[in-house]
Amino acid sequence: MYAVVPYLAFLSVTGSFLNLLVCVVLLKDMRRMRVQDIFLVSISTGDFLASSVAIPIALKAALSSSWPFGLSGCQVHAFLIYTLGLVSITNLAALALEKFLTIVKCLYSDEHFFTRLQAICVVAGLWVYCLLITIPPLFGWARYGLEPGNKTCSLRWDDDGPADDAYYGVMFGGYFILPLALMVFSYFRIFKIMHHVKAMNLQCILQLSHNKRALLRKHIQSAVFFLLLIAGYLMAWTPYTIATLSMVSGAKVSDNGLMIPSLFAKTSFVLNPILYTLVSKRFRRRMAATLPCSRRNGVEQE
Repeated sequence: MYAVVPYLAFLSVTGSFLNLLVCVVLLKDMRRMRVQDIFLVSISTGDFLASSVAIPIALKAALSSSWPFGLSGCQVHAFLIYTLGLVSITNLAALALEKFLTIVKCLYSDEHFFTRLQAICVVAGLWVYCLLITIPPLFGWARYGLEPGNKTCSLRWDDDGPADDAYYGVMFGGYFILPLALMVFSYFRIFKIMHHVKAMNLQCILQLSHNKRALLRKHIQSAVFFLLLIAGYLMAWTPYTIATLSMVSGAKVSDNGLMIPSLFAKTSFVLNPILYTLVSKRFRRRMAATLPCSRRNGVEQE
């Protein structure tokens, strides 16, 4: 496992820089900030904290022969990883629902379903929701502890008391099943609307003005883009979810069988800004206007 150190170092440096960049670009001009940008800032804030605080803790442990931060440090590390990972998936789920509701509202209005103030309140509520799910192990309902390899900390999935099993149910339901169900529902409805828009066989769509149809297609394209972020998150976390579910169900999971998915799950903190930069032309334009080197090159070309 000699690759663990450079892998974690890459995640920490790249994730910290890219997520901070996303926050700076989106927050630079508050007047241009859209509802979806508020959710993206929330996701990037969580990913930045994970990359700049939680992952360096694991990196330091990987460089040491044993866990160097004691039980309290282990608990804080696990708490941060779970909380900030949950921040990502809940905000992505809320963003999926907002896109669906906005597309429906677009049929009779040009506005987003949420105002910016309402979106900020939703984001604040999601952070509280995440804390309510991840705080209990700090106070004795289940517990955080070292994972195999002593490089990262996590829930002790091998504890099998009644209280532990109850918390695992809360964790799986709140961390994975509920957000996933919300995303599946939202995108099922979005793709259903998209099918009707392409076929132009709904009377309400046929009656829309050209501008209204263009706006509707724009919202649908945006929703498809955010589906890439969701797919990236699920790709990163699903192997770890399967491994932990196997442990809870009593199956034998090897040390590497848990450690490797755990390390791989942390790529989610880097994937979002990479995908966002690659796919969103609007973000790339705003980033070019923000970075000094980009502005300087633009002046030289003129």
